[in-house]
Amino acid sequence: MVQKITKLVLPVAGLGKRLHPLTLRKPKALVEVGDRPMLDYILSEATGTSIREVVLVVNPHQGKQFEQYLVGARKRFPHLNFHVRFQKFLLGTGHVLLSAKDLIQREPFVLRFCDDILLSPKSILETIIHLYTKLKSPILTLRRIPKAQVSRFGVVAIRKIEKLKEMYRISGVVEKPPVSEAPSNLVLIGAYVLTPTILRRAQELEKKLEGIKRLDTLPITDIFELEIKRGGKIYGWEFKGKYLDCGTLESLKRADDFIRLRRKP
Repeated sequence: MVQKITKLVLPVAGLGKRLHPLTLRKPKALVEVGDRPMLDYILSEATGTSIREVVLVVNPHQGKQFEQYLVGARKRFPHLNFHVRFQKFLLGTGHVLLSAKDLIQREPFVLRFCDDILLSPKSILETIIHLYTKLKSPILTLRRIPKAQVSRFGVVAIRKIEKLKEMYRISGVVEKPPVSEAPSNLVLIGAYVLTPTILRRAQELEKKLEGIKRLDTLPITDIFELEIKRGGKIYGWEFKGKYLDCGTLESLKRADDFIRLRRKP
């Protein structure tokens, strides 16, 4: 029997430097897109799914702002229970898992990055949770882009699964490769179903850091690579809906314009 996925982990501790000056006094996840904080879009995705617990991994200096946000969020999303964990050192996207390990170490969970807004007829979380129940292995969401742009992303090497539409077996992950070395033009975007095995790989890599506390020393792509090298199966699903990148001032403006136009009668 496949274990039910009930937890959603949200890495919201980043400094959001590419969104300055908006993030000088406000966490990136609370910056508004179309009059709603980015975080609201992700919590809306959880509606109608098996998700019941939300873990916010926050910067200790921004804890009060998230607590204030949660006062309203608990009313807007009464079906969700919220937990806050602190990421004291910003050691990378993989380190986020270690900050939440007391809540996720024994069961599969969803990891979702708030600056990727993914719009489709069906909730992105509902889709990847369903795929996990079929494949019983980590599911990473992918997006196909022009190859000239791949050096900005984590890029995957893949093998097509003929029986499953838009699904791939991932055979490798390369973080921000030169175009000439990219194994494909399929890149990671911020929605994954992960397993306790992935958390254990993160713990293995943390031990090898030997106390090093430099920015981004534990990217999540390193964890995926280790799992693949150890023989673990990881699958990718190609997302073909509307992708709104909210990570820079320019892309945030485009996302805001798109959502406001979409809402007009």
